[in-house]
Amino acid sequence: MEPKIDKVKLANGATVLLINYPGRNAVYFDLAIGVGSRQEKVGENGLAHLVEHLMSRQALRLMPESVWGGHYLAREFDGSTLDRRTNYELTAQKQDVALAMRILGSCLRAEKITARALAEEKQRIFSELSAVDDDPHLKHLQVVRDQVFANPALARWPGGRVADLKKITLGQIKDFVRNNYRPENTVLTVAGDLKKKEVIELAEKYCRFSAGASQMSVPTEPSEPGKKSTVNVISPTTSLRYATFSWLRPALSVEDNVLAETVLRGYQDYLHTTLEPQCGLYDLGVDITAYADAAWVSVFAAVPEKQLTHFLKLMKVAPAKFVAVLKQKQFSALIGQEDRDLALGADFPRTVANNAAWYHLTFGRVVSLKEQSQILAKTDAKMARELFISIMGS
Repeated sequence: MEPKIDKVKLANGATVLLINYPGRNAVYFDLAIGVGSRQEKVGENGLAHLVEHLMSRQALRLMPESVWGGHYLAREFDGSTLDRRTNYELTAQKQDVALAMRILGSCLRAEKITARALAEEKQRIFSELSAVDDDPHLKHLQVVRDQVFANPALARWPGGRVADLKKITLGQIKDFVRNNYRPENTVLTVAGDLKKKEVIELAEKYCRFSAGASQMSVPTEPSEPGKKSTVNVISPTTSLRYATFSWLRPALSVEDNVLAETVLRGYQDYLHTTLEPQCGLYDLGVDITAYADAAWVSVFAAVPEKQLTHFLKLMKVAPAKFVAVLKQKQFSALIGQEDRDLALGADFPRTVANNAAWYHLTFGRVVSLKEQSQILAKTDAKMARELFISIMGS
């Protein structure tokens, strides 16, 4: 059974989500800030990613070296950057909750960032980006953003661009943190066996923001539906061809998003079953990413070069064939599998915490795994087919 999720607003406006897992010694923390590459200005692609690196570095160097040298928390800490979200995650033992909160709280302010740290973290990101250039799968995703999205904010690669990163200054770092790391843009999720009062007192103490942060506003750029696009990235290091069908569509409601994710998982299974034997696919995936103002749909596959033409031909008729076979019996089986996955996810604090924070940042409210199951219980095959047709377009 999924644990209860309590939502609390701190005095400064930040949101804390408390998820109770009785009897567990481990406590999972997720600090999510609703900012990513979409908030970057032209010419500064990679700024959000660089900030995440620097804030992580700043956090892990708060403690004396004698402590961090052998402290497990240094290994448990992790940061990540997407187009609309930056995360700092940490798993701690109950006796280290105060220290964990101090670590995460330090990620909200750019206080001890030096020119040397800036130069070193740039080099680390350059190494990450060179790995993208050497990976056909990641490289083709980067190309997709450039070709599909007319909106420059969505086209920006979350990892960044070397040319832009080289020019970023300490002043830009501090401005970005002050303007975007704001209380109303922040969700701290804590999952474990902790008392609510203890967590809130620690959050009030350590979740402090840069001066003026609460007066700033995140710049937003309207998302417009994009055209469908097929992108093939040809790499001299592989015989595979990476084909992607990707487009932007109007935003979905919470209910439609839950159903869309389920139906598209079914479509992915259908494509695996029908296309993989015929085309020898190396990889295939179907995904939908929801934003407050749009939804990005993507179907991608790694196809042997000799099978590419045949694959593209089959993909033209695949949506219509999937609709034809999506009867109530098949849909009920799909819902049954989804219910099992949701029930299983409730046993994992990280899954529950990430789900709660993501829905809160995207839709402005918590949507539990249980509520998602309840939403699906009210749907049927006809609703699923109609939504699928709407998502796929003509």
